Amino acid sequence: MGPTGAGKSTFISTAIGRDIGIDHSLRSSTSRMSAIRVTIMDMQVVLVDTPGFDDTHLSDLDVLKMVSDWLQRTFEKGLKLSGILYMHRISDNRMARTSTKSLNMFRRLCGEENFKKVILTTTMWPDTSDREATSAALDREGELKRTYWLDMIKGGSRTLWFENTQKSAWRILDELIAPCAEQRPILIQHELVTLKKPLQDTVAGQQLYDTVKKLTESQMNNLRRIKEELKNTSDLEVMQVLLDELSVVREEREKAMLDRQWLEPTLVERLRRLLRVTRVSKPAATAPFEERSRSLFLEILQTPRGRFTRICELQGDEAQCLADFLGLVRTIVSD
Repeated sequence: MGPTGAGKSTFISTAIGRDIGIDHSLRSSTSRMSAIRVTIMDMQVVLVDTPGFDDTHLSDLDVLKMVSDWLQRTFEKGLKLSGILYMHRISDNRMARTSTKSLNMFRRLCGEENFKKVILTTTMWPDTSDREATSAALDREGELKRTYWLDMIKGGSRTLWFENTQKSAWRILDELIAPCAEQRPILIQHELVTLKKPLQDTVAGQQLYDTVKKLTESQMNNLRRIKEELKNTSDLEVMQVLLDELSVVREEREKAMLDRQWLEPTLVERLRRLLRVTRVSKPAATAPFEERSRSLFLEILQTPRGRFTRICELQGDEAQCLADFLGLVRTIVSD
């Protein structure tokens, strides 16, 4: 996994010794999940190429749906990941906004407990004969380790160079497919399959919702700015430029709003969040049976099946607990 242009497809092509279709421009060459099976010393190894969250042709929601669907289906079939390579261009002089967004989404997909399954793989290293460029790349790697990757490294992630050779590719892969490598589901697989959460209620879904929400708010501010500039100009050429920009921003916002609506947390998740907030904001119960009602409601929410049956079975104090608590959260239900 990794941003568009980080070298994911190149890595797999180099590892297997044949071209899987690579576009060397800044456009995405992978707009779908691609699984390539190879046999190494009687061992079946499947390498999976994924689109980046800044894909040229797909929205971030499309990418999240595609990746999560593949992960869900494979986990349901009993297949688990040996590990994940997260690719990053060492040639980038700074951590761009899209790279930061991609890394944050990746963290939410994996979960902190699975950082030890991750190898942070740097690509596009300069030739070692170019000492100045190599020194600058080493400085950038050091900064990544000290800042953006620090929590993942503390959680067990390793860092390795991909030197654009087949030997280098398999040196990295050997770290993941060793017989002793632990195979376990990553966070989003656990949420979708074990906890039966809808995608928008997963940690990754919530992260993308927050990102898209900020984007639509920024787009609205841009629309206001453009309209204000249109009022204050009489230059026809400037007006045409602003009208073209207005059309583009409107179209982008319409698409983003559709994604935002799809990613809206479900009522169950909104209640769960409210429970977390009220626990933090209220150190002690202030209404009759309030503390018991919270724990009771959490118990019901954590039961994938039979939630409503469980509610109907409540009697006496438990029924009163739930009635009192639902009175406290009636505003969120009305939303």
